[in-house]
Amino acid sequence: MRSGLRLLVAGTLGSLLLASTASGGGSTVSRHVARATAGPPVTQFDVGETSINSPTKIAAGSDGNIWFVDDNNNGYGKITTAGTVTEWTWDNASDGVNRGLSQIAVDAGGNAWFGLCPGSLYVPSIAKVTPAGVFTAYTPNTYGHFFAVGCPRGITAGSDGNMWFTDSNYVGKITSSGQITEYDVLPSYDVLGHIVVGPDGDLWATDTEHDLVAQISTAGALVKLYQLPSDRGVSGIVVGPDHNLWLTEPSADMIGRLTTAGVLTEFPTGANFAQGDDGVIAGPDGNLWFTECASGDVAKITTAGVVSQHLVNTGQFQCPNGIAAGSDGNIWFADEGAGQIDRVSPNWVPPQCVVPTVVGRKVAAAKAVLRAAKCSVGRVKSVFSKKARGKVVSQSPKPGATLAQNAKINLVVSKGKKK
Repeated sequence: MRSGLRLLVAGTLGSLLLASTASGGGSTVSRHVARATAGPPVTQFDVGETSINSPTKIAAGSDGNIWFVDDNNNGYGKITTAGTVTEWTWDNASDGVNRGLSQIAVDAGGNAWFGLCPGSLYVPSIAKVTPAGVFTAYTPNTYGHFFAVGCPRGITAGSDGNMWFTDSNYVGKITSSGQITEYDVLPSYDVLGHIVVGPDGDLWATDTEHDLVAQISTAGALVKLYQLPSDRGVSGIVVGPDHNLWLTEPSADMIGRLTTAGVLTEFPTGANFAQGDDGVIAGPDGNLWFTECASGDVAKITTAGVVSQHLVNTGQFQCPNGIAAGSDGNIWFADEGAGQIDRVSPNWVPPQCVVPTVVGRKVAAAKAVLRAAKCSVGRVKSVFSKKARGKVVSQSPKPGATLAQNAKINLVVSKGKKK
């Protein structure tokens, strides 16, 4: 029955996925990738002892704080927009057992939810943390069904008021009181990860291993299954300001845009994602922001597909992972490798060269004026002129032009009258 459903869905989607603009999109937009030469100022906050702590996933809470999970330290915590960190350990972290903390999400009441996917003798659970930090773990309540094949990985607040999560080839919901129901939606060899509520109110989840995106109703039924091109490693998923679904594809170094009709367009990032669990969010500036763990960078993409690496890895970022849009209008991300949570403004504008007027100045003075305007000196040509020797006769580009920082301004300098 399950394999029959898979074949039926795959056949239904053939025309949709073949209409994908993946190949054309890739070659069309590659010229839009821009690597910054300077990045905005980044504020970094240590999360406890950096050699122990490893914040991986974060989410913006309705209380104005950023909530995070700390995988290595088996902890969870919050950071205020001013940078004050409060962290708790949910159980005995000194036993050396990594709890495998999953994606984190916040409900309408301000509670943070995440999955616990441990090995050893620990039971997989879903945790709820109140804004005050009170922790409750919900464990199996129906034998042989809840977490039957794995453990909770992705979680999101559903349009029906419940929290929805992925569990290998299952999806499940948990009420605010902890009542859990799971639904068998995919064949047993599929493994769903990140999950989000789509613009249509359905649930959309990614399968990294098989390059799938599943559309699931809040009744727990598979609506459609979208097969992406191979070797994409599709991971993060979010709804963009254009009401489309946006996906990270780390294995292909691309970002994908998927409509609810199943049309896929892919955009190269110009960076080395490599295999990873890179996050993506809709920023307050109308762009999509995503992390690049392997490149140690954070980038943005417009809804038209223009990609720019907004930060420059100068060694301070070891593995940006989870990412969130804060209540303060900033972009927040977890630097897993450095044990830090970082903050950056999406409205930062790179320093620019606004070309000043230097005609009539002595060469030395003209160069000083150009450097002060964040421009640099280009070619300097000497010509005979009626102007006094050593003074600038003309310049290009013309005054008033706005160029990239350190743009070269060419000068023509008088060497006096011709004798």
